[in-house]
Amino acid sequence: MKINLCRVGSALAAVLLATALAVAGEHGRSVYVLTSTNDASANAVVVFKLSAGSLSWVDTLPTGGKGGASGNAGILQFEDQLGAVANYGSNTVTQLERDEDFITIGETIKLRSGCVNPDSVALSEGKFFGPFGGHLYVVGTNCAESHAWPAGNLDGAVVSLPDTSAAQIAVGKSWGAVTLKSGYVLQLGLTGDGDLNGTSTSVTLPVVADNTPFGEAFWGDILGFTPAHSTVDTFAIVDASRNVTRYPDSRIPPMPPAGWLKGRGTYGTPVIPPPWKFPYSSATAKAGRTTNRPPPCRARSRT
Repeated sequence: MKINLCRVGSALAAVLLATALAVAGEHGRSVYVLTSTNDASANAVVVFKLSAGSLSWVDTLPTGGKGGASGNAGILQFEDQLGAVANYGSNTVTQLERDEDFITIGETIKLRSGCVNPDSVALSEGKFFGPFGGHLYVVGTNCAESHAWPAGNLDGAVVSLPDTSAAQIAVGKSWGAVTLKSGYVLQLGLTGDGDLNGTSTSVTLPVVADNTPFGEAFWGDILGFTPAHSTVDTFAIVDASRNVTRYPDSRIPPMPPAGWLKGRGTYGTPVIPPPWKFPYSSATAKAGRTTNRPPPCRARSRT
């Protein structure tokens, strides 16, 4: 599978569908691609096997919940041996488990009472995701919340959202973010253990870059997203201090992973200290795949 890192804007823009993909695989094991049907009456996860550049159907796994989300991204994520998929119409999240070459349905995790319509999930990595577990982050119509992972119990403060336009949730090294289709990013505070601490701050986006922010992903503490309906900008990044840098079509940079922005002019220059972990896109996740250096700006094979 070829990934052109020069076209990150296009890759992120492609995740506007409610049905997200997740890739589960590592060296020496089969690679599986998962997608949610997002069926409003009976949600399911469809499992495909990736081999020699082709996908073959393996299984369809009913989640036991209802779909129905729209205008969102990241509804299904996978990290290491575990994944999660949101059931928009049931106010639940279904756990997914991989055991060798088998992917099965796990526990059902309920949202906190009063929080409804989950349409995006994220799984913690790095220091928050280790032998003692990590965190599951969920955003819906009116709340963002964090759960112990894989236990599923609510373990952080619930964050109330300013409107009902949440599109996606993602979490970086020291902060999290929710993109809202109404035109801005909501910065979420984290505790030292990675729970949501209940605080949030609106990030003001420049004109045009605020046109339906979608397709977000973190590289360390740098958030990248796509202004989906912008006719000028195709990519923007935000650092932990809420500085926003826009990239129009002609200035799409190499992937900005963990690092800082050097300079505060019209276009910042990403400084990229390795190592970093490259996600396929904001709506995809992978298991056991780490890249130890930033790649050159060209198509790169992943097998």
